[in-house]
Amino acid sequence: MAKKPGTNPKGEFAFFNVVYEDDSQRSNRRVPAELLGGLDGDEPARGFIMEQDREIGEKAGRPALAIKSISRVGAKKK
Repeated sequence: MAKKPGTNPKGEFAFFNVVYEDDSQRSNRRVPAELLGGLDGDEPARGFIMEQDREIGEKAGRPALAIKSISRVGAKKK
């Protein structure tokens, strides 16, 4: 059943595109917004995503891929 509009708080998560060492890409990886900002900017997202990948890899029985780069969805390229 669909949710009512406005039931998800805006700004709860930031979304990232992740490129791995084998050049595969995963889009719209969710990271809690409370981890981001401050002096470190988006760098805490890398650690959070690496931990997610490790847990997924354990469940799937294969090692996690190394992350080549991450970029926030919707962010302008420098």
